[in-house]
Amino acid sequence: MTPALAVLLTTPAHARGDDGPTFAVDAAVRIEGGRIDDGGVVATVGPAVVVPVVQGGQTVGVGFVGEGTFALTFPDPADALRFANRQVVYGKADPDTLRGVAHRDTPFTTAISQGFVFGSSEVLASWLEGEPTAGADAASALSSRLAVLDDALDLTLGQRRRVGQDQWVVADFLGETRLRYVRPLGVGSVDDRYLTLYRNDVQGWPAADVMAIGQTTGEHTIERTVALGLWEEPPRGDPETRRSHGLESVRADAKVFAQPLAGGNQVALQIDATLEFRALKPRNTLELTVPRVQSTPGSWRVERVTVDGAETSLTGDPAKGARIALSAPLAAGDTVTVGVVYDDSWSMIDAVAHSGRATDPQGVLPRITDAVSTTSTLTVGVAAGSGLAAAQSGKTVKEWDTDDAHWVTSTTDGPPTWPVVAFGEWVTASAPSVEGLPSVRVNLFRDAASGIETFPPFLRTIVAYDQNLLPPFPNQELEVLQSRDDMARFVWTARPGLVTLQQMQVYGGEARTRSNQPHLEQEVLAHEVAHQWWGGLVRPARSEDRWMSETMATVYACVFVGALFDPKDCEVRKSTWRDTWEKELTAFDGSVRDAQATSQWVDVAYAYGPYVMLHMLRGRIGDEAFFGALDRYARDRVDAPATTDRLQAAFEATSGKDLHDFFAWWLVGGFVPALHLTLDGTSGTLTSDIPFGTFDVPVVVVTADGEQTLWVDVVDGTGTFTAPAGTRKVLLDPNGLVLARTRKVSRR
Repeated sequence: MTPALAVLLTTPAHARGDDGPTFAVDAAVRIEGGRIDDGGVVATVGPAVVVPVVQGGQTVGVGFVGEGTFALTFPDPADALRFANRQVVYGKADPDTLRGVAHRDTPFTTAISQGFVFGSSEVLASWLEGEPTAGADAASALSSRLAVLDDALDLTLGQRRRVGQDQWVVADFLGETRLRYVRPLGVGSVDDRYLTLYRNDVQGWPAADVMAIGQTTGEHTIERTVALGLWEEPPRGDPETRRSHGLESVRADAKVFAQPLAGGNQVALQIDATLEFRALKPRNTLELTVPRVQSTPGSWRVERVTVDGAETSLTGDPAKGARIALSAPLAAGDTVTVGVVYDDSWSMIDAVAHSGRATDPQGVLPRITDAVSTTSTLTVGVAAGSGLAAAQSGKTVKEWDTDDAHWVTSTTDGPPTWPVVAFGEWVTASAPSVEGLPSVRVNLFRDAASGIETFPPFLRTIVAYDQNLLPPFPNQELEVLQSRDDMARFVWTARPGLVTLQQMQVYGGEARTRSNQPHLEQEVLAHEVAHQWWGGLVRPARSEDRWMSETMATVYACVFVGALFDPKDCEVRKSTWRDTWEKELTAFDGSVRDAQATSQWVDVAYAYGPYVMLHMLRGRIGDEAFFGALDRYARDRVDAPATTDRLQAAFEATSGKDLHDFFAWWLVGGFVPALHLTLDGTSGTLTSDIPFGTFDVPVVVVTADGEQTLWVDVVDGTGTFTAPAGTRKVLLDPNGLVLARTRKVSRR
């Protein structure tokens, strides 16, 4: 397997066209040599065949096949350790060859043979000035690789296949099967994803199945080969600091009228949306995308689009992104108001018995390219006598009846978000805000509504408990809705101010589930409420930081259940998390950075992360430092992106301890080692099968005076200690303060 180029560049600002990027084989050239240096990666290519990537008549990148070298420097020491350890553990390199890379004494250097780059670079332009070569000759040189690169364009750019303005793209190929790409998504977040791309002619897998295959194959060695700070979003407020966004939302309002269609399995919607924006930099066009996640076939239609009150035209498909015609270009500071009127219908089919019919929550506000969302108002009307109710995010500010409908208006003015709404055959109960707690609205199906009056008090119990450990509840209202039953699984979700519940139909196995997760329903509800802080108030900056949302919600749900019922109810969950990684999983990789793009996301975010944080870290620094750091971090991260590095700094500030090694080993590295303690008299040697890095392990020695805990530093696979005189017994981490696949103690 031959690794290849990884490069980060910025694409040129240019007018978007409906045609996607393509490889201009007839314009291919041969070059004797070329070099790209993005600050972390230095790639030397040549001789090589270079093919322009063309879109809208402009060259936006290149694909290449050739010879060269690749030198990678890791700015982050944790990334260097992770890369080197994975190479060794998976048998791709000898420890001696990567020792310098692990400690950042030398760059990682290897041969490169193919890849592609999007960018506005003079270097790329100079490459295309090489010796012209016939298209057939270029196609022959690229051979099947060109088809793989073309599939990669689909994966990185999606169905639209367009390189956007100021869009960053990273592509790195490790041999012929690995691809990574990065692009900004909005406030404080990027789409930073690893995919596994299999060559059709070698593996026989279609590229369209890349996500599913990449998650199930045993070839599971995703590498972090671009260790740059890819996104750093400052707090909202200063337009100059948000210059990466083309537009700033001033207001966003929508009026929705809903009524069931014949048969009751669909609800028809009429939506009238108004969006006002301020340009942060000059714009020649706007791009409109209208949501249609739940749309039934043939039901979706845009009736009218206006700009500053004047009707205008669209070019392209609004479901994928259509250009809005502007009468005049926008200058920085100009405001523009876009109106969109469209019809839709959503499915309400109930697939499982004993449940009601309902839609899933979905946004109805159209999105305009690069816009940062702020305040929004959502007015929803449900046809009178329809038997339907609406659940919507935001604070309810008005509720009234007309002859033909029941109406509710809600406003959103908190963490940046777009409002959502759902419809169902619900019974609704509400309770006003009291004593600093939010108002509550609960929507349950009729066969589950007998206990609906108990929901608001219990929800407030959860909120009150969390508020003792965290900042005040970030929303003025909490709305809960019941979604359709599912078979053998359930999915409860959270959005700012909105939580969904779901019942699971099961046949057998319930007793085991409840033994591992006592008070399951209360815990899951507490988990979703905790998301109002973790994921709502505290928003991850990148996909590699998204583990915090699920892990912290799991942590707070566990301690809530333990406080409300019995501490053992949380302890049994921690034991289950530990068993998952010490007894059930064969992989050692619990890295939170890469988890979301792998099949281990659930095990990492809901088991590994919670155990490492709640048991291991809390056990090292104590309750006051642990929960104090999370409280401080949540307060500091309001309207700002959350990163793992900043979380580490918060724990270091409250504990007074240097936690670099802890975070580098357990969270970034995700290493679960096999430990072997060898005793020779009073001397002990502790070894790990992970070759590089530093972590500490508790060794408990028992003497006539009692027990003493020695924390042994294991550095690059080895640690030593001396037991006190009179030691009768030595125990290796008896309380599980580290995760380990095996713990072996032997004497010489």
